Amino acid sequence: QIPGLDPDVRVERGERVEAMHGKINAVFVVADPIPWGRDLQIICDVLQSNGLIHHRISEQEVPIYLSTPDFQYMAEHPLPRFGNGSFYFVLKSIFQELTGREMKHEIYGKPYPITYQYAEGLLADQAKARGHSGPETIYGIGDNPLTDIRGANE
Repeated sequence: QIPGLDPDVRVERGERVEAMHGKINAVFVVADPIPWGRDLQIICDVLQSNGLIHHRISEQEVPIYLSTPDFQYMAEHPLPRFGNGSFYFVLKSIFQELTGREMKHEIYGKPYPITYQYAEGLLADQAKARGHSGPETIYGIGDNPLTDIRGANE
């Protein structure tokens, strides 16, 4: 946690946020946060800066990487629940509204090809190490047709 970036943390008047942390070089979103409002605010502050929060710039310099892009998923609840993909959708909408620009980002996870290409490369390396040629057919197994199955089919 970085004091001063969180709207719920009191900062002494006149104290600069930069004095509390170094330059932020990248943002990683690996799971949907519980307090969305706070995290949306902090991420947007960082993405509109050069990595030092009070230094607003006109172009996005700080990269953002997101994972697990499932918009919804099924759990114990009888209705689908919002996943990390829904947080990404809200974040990019807010960023667009704030800046008038699209948010530059990289997404990793199903259904994006890089995830399947990585897995295919690992399987090929393991087969080669055992004296076999790479697999001709790879089957993807998942629980979410919108991401797991779609990505495997593509």
